[in-house]
Amino acid sequence: MGYMLLEAPYCRHQIEGIQNIAGSVSGIISVDLSDIIDNDFEGLMDIFEQKLVSEGILSDISYKVVGTGIGDEVHIYVDAEVELF
Repeated sequence: MGYMLLEAPYCRHQIEGIQNIAGSVSGIISVDLSDIIDNDFEGLMDIFEQKLVSEGILSDISYKVVGTGIGDEVHIYVDAEVELF
């Protein structure tokens, strides 16, 4: 595996720092295949949001599968704008 999985969602301080540099927030998250199958598009976007950021709302989301893990884990690169409140 030539990438690092995000172990916990980014906190507000991390989000602000990343956005100041890159303009968006990105990371590689692990999602169970069953969650992908069982959810519609909006449900899947909610999962991406919960796994990428601890607060805020994602928009302009782009994503791609970058690998697999143990069992039914799918590793997904997610890049998005974050609106903090």
